[in-house]
Amino acid sequence: MDGLGIGDVRTEARGAWLFERIVATGSVVLSAVGGSEAGTASAHRYLTSPRTTVGGILKAFGRRTARACAGRPIVAVQDTSEISFAGRRRAATGSVRPATGAIPASSCTR
Repeated sequence: MDGLGIGDVRTEARGAWLFERIVATGSVVLSAVGGSEAGTASAHRYLTSPRTTVGGILKAFGRRTARACAGRPIVAVQDTSEISFAGRRRAATGSVRPATGAIPASSCTR
């Protein structure tokens, strides 16, 4: 898929493979997507490559989406529902503060 590797054919191919695997597995967990230790390592190499950029990936998928939508009706749905947690009892163990270091196990269970 054009745009997944800044012009490098191998990086483009690896990006296309990775995103095909994401669709096929329904997962974004690299160990699941990779399917093997080698596949997982390959996915990591692709995502950390200097030839791979967030902007490049977004542009490639924007073009792919535009091609898929061409000539078709598009329905834009907006979910305006809200979830309010106001009034919920705070956990008896207090709040979790990740910035302070270790989190007691008791504060992570319910």
